[in-house]
Amino acid sequence: MMGRAGRPQFDDHGVALILVQDVKKHFYKKFLYEPFPVESRYPKLKKYSSAVIFAIFSYLKQLVLIVADFTLILYVLMKRNPSS
Repeated sequence: MMGRAGRPQFDDHGVALILVQDVKKHFYKKFLYEPFPVESRYPKLKKYSSAVIFAIFSYLKQLVLIVADFTLILYVLMKRNPSS
């Protein structure tokens, strides 16, 4: 991790010092100047999160339909016998 220590009003640049053994020097230079592939531990996360969201909306849709049916039944019963 590198940065300016959160002082943008005083510093306009940051300094990073990397100390490595001479054997690993080439590896770290390559790591700094060449693109590095990003790997994910969760390649199916998007698929699973979409499935969870769909399941929630499906459940909510069923719940809304149940409430709508109950409301319609209650309306019909009150229309038939408004005194009770």
